[in-house]
Amino acid sequence: MTLITISLFVPIKLVNMISIVSSSCQSRSLISGSDLSIKRKRLLLTPALISLILSLPIACRQQNAELPAQEKKPTVVEPTPRISFEKTIHNFGELGIKEKGQCEFKFKNTGTALLRIGEITASCGCTVPTLSKKEYQPGEEGIIEVKYKGKSKPGPVAERIFVPTNDPANRKITLMVTAKVVQQVEVTPD
Repeated sequence: MTLITISLFVPIKLVNMISIVSSSCQSRSLISGSDLSIKRKRLLLTPALISLILSLPIACRQQNAELPAQEKKPTVVEPTPRISFEKTIHNFGELGIKEKGQCEFKFKNTGTALLRIGEITASCGCTVPTLSKKEYQPGEEGIIEVKYKGKSKPGPVAERIFVPTNDPANRKITLMVTAKVVQQVEVTPD
């Protein structure tokens, strides 16, 4: 709205100043009785245009000063839950074939509203996550316990755990457990 007002204001000033300058040029021309050359007209118009250009910022500032200040509306912040984990990946290191491992993923509701956690699932039946309750007040902490049973083949593994929440920034968090399954060999001397 300010830009429209200024753009209408400035051309009116510009038209007024140019008409004053051009009328003064014509009156001089009539008084002297001779036509001024184009170069002389330019010489007469140049100082007027320079003063016009220099006066534009002042005119704009005066126009802006006359406009009422816009009132700022207070921002209303809705209470929201926020889930924050200490870690999202756990590495078991080396595990034997079908060896079991157990770990914990600690979290906290760092938000300002009740945190709700949905049904936690895993990418494989070898990974079993458990959670003691589903709702956490602001500032309250919780633990997701994960039991893992190593694969029957050696090699690297990475299993994902999916945690659905009502946190608007983290609707579905992915936790991960990794390991290197190794075949353990027993050697007995003869």
